[in-house]
Amino acid sequence: MSDATDRQRLARLENLSIGVSFVVLIAAGAYQKAILAAVPVILPLWLNLIERRRLDRKLQQEIVIMLSQAETNVAQIDKKLSGEIEQLQASIISLNDRLNQQSLLENISQMQQQQLALEQITGELSSKIEQLQDRQSRQQEQFQVESLMIQAQVRGVAAEFRLVIELAKKYNLRLNPWQTNTISPTPQLVVTTLDNPSQCLFMISAQPTSYGNVKLWLSSAAIADNYPVTKQQVTDVLGIDGWREINYSQLEAFVTSLDQLLAVG
Repeated sequence: MSDATDRQRLARLENLSIGVSFVVLIAAGAYQKAILAAVPVILPLWLNLIERRRLDRKLQQEIVIMLSQAETNVAQIDKKLSGEIEQLQASIISLNDRLNQQSLLENISQMQQQQLALEQITGELSSKIEQLQDRQSRQQEQFQVESLMIQAQVRGVAAEFRLVIELAKKYNLRLNPWQTNTISPTPQLVVTTLDNPSQCLFMISAQPTSYGNVKLWLSSAAIADNYPVTKQQVTDVLGIDGWREINYSQLEAFVTSLDQLLAVG
């Protein structure tokens, strides 16, 4: 701002000097010596004025060029900054998405772990419940067997029942008291395998016959289905299927023969 003011003042002084020179020339126009004397003064002033105006125009042109370049540079910088800002915003959005996705994956992973833990706990509880139910069922069956044993003892066939119970314990067979008649219940001791409790191998009745014998029922097919023997082999060793009345010695022989068949399996 100070340089522009100084140039304006200098230009006014130069114009004033030229004006004064013209006045001097006019005043001394009648005399040749005065003109010759004024030439050395006026000519440098004119030349200086022309040179300064040329420099001013050049300076103005340079200023215009510099301003144009500055505007171009500013526009480029602004465009570059805008691009970088957009990239930064996109990076922030992408980072937020990754963070949200990672958080979601972590939540899913935690839920899966919790689900696995819950399934494990549920499986353990189910197993414990099954064990408790099986234990309760066995206890109930044991109680029923003991009750049936008391009835057999009262009716004089306790020894026969002991033979069957000992054989069942030896081969881990299942003893299940069962009543065949709901009107006049006669308790029976049903012998099955643990894996197939619905298929009776044989059963013995706690109600003896009038001759003091016991009633025994046999299924050769059930024995053949659960052990590596044929139905014919079972029949050959133990006799035909169905009910039979036998005494203690015959029951003892039956248990011995069945022991030999089961030992093969």
